[in-house]
Amino acid sequence: MHKGTAAGNQNTGGAGANHLAALAHCLDQEFDALLAQDEARIAAALVRKEQLLAQLGALVPPQGLMAAAGSTGRARPAPGPALHRALQRLHDMNRRNALVLAPRSQINRARLQFLQSALGNPTLYGADGSVAPTVPRRGAGSTT
Repeated sequence: MHKGTAAGNQNTGGAGANHLAALAHCLDQEFDALLAQDEARIAAALVRKEQLLAQLGALVPPQGLMAAAGSTGRARPAPGPALHRALQRLHDMNRRNALVLAPRSQINRARLQFLQSALGNPTLYGADGSVAPTVPRRGAGSTT
């Protein structure tokens, strides 16, 4: 696992900081699983990531971070630099994982297209090298 990525070390406050740290840990687990091509660990990391994101979403009021705090009418303070850094780090980690996943996704798309072709759904390569479906051929006796 990759050390030094826990966003919770930032001063982000309370339960939110714990969720951010857990999300950073989850993204590291996802990265390790992607590199190992361990499908079970990838799936587990995705489930956990979705849970954490849902929990984080529940912590943020519908009006956003500047929502009124109680009946006093006072606004919550704007997110500080520590929170901004923590969120940027999570964004970077997620982008890193997407870069690892992209070639695998392309391979899976090619495999699916091959299988579709084998099932009678022929494909051709387009000018840009991508696989493009062909228009079904009409039979020789077709009148349309």
